[in-house]
Amino acid sequence: MPEVYQLLKTVFRPTYGAILTEEQMTWMLDNIFSEAALCRQQAEPNFQFILLYQDAVLSGFSAIECDYDGQKLCCKMHKLYLSSNTQGLGLGRMLVTETEEQARVLGQQQLILNVNRYNKARHFYEKMGFEVLYEEDIPLENGYFMNDFVMGKKL
Repeated sequence: MPEVYQLLKTVFRPTYGAILTEEQMTWMLDNIFSEAALCRQQAEPNFQFILLYQDAVLSGFSAIECDYDGQKLCCKMHKLYLSSNTQGLGLGRMLVTETEEQARVLGQQQLILNVNRYNKARHFYEKMGFEVLYEEDIPLENGYFMNDFVMGKKL
């Protein structure tokens, strides 16, 4: 997971810099998105990373969990990140399409995701056929929150 972690470190702050405080971003990178946390997730039986390479360089990835939270046939996309130099090239669309296909192959009938309510990626997901299902505020340590829309799409 070193490659995934390195990519995540390069895109996380530019993605969330206008949304989250520096302290919260640092806390999230050190705890939720640390290399150790990514390795633990990868070892989970229902968890899968989907990697996108361009010219033999990791350019993006997504991470899904099948039968999320005990919900049979519901897959959650926990992460989707692209390197900033590949954004706008259609690779995000390609990665979401491949993520959906992997979820279908694994027998899932719905794909859900969380997106920060202030993240412009929401509009990208809507173009990909996702709809806002509801809002949720997820408490983290140190008084931090993830203020998200939960979006979903039938597969």
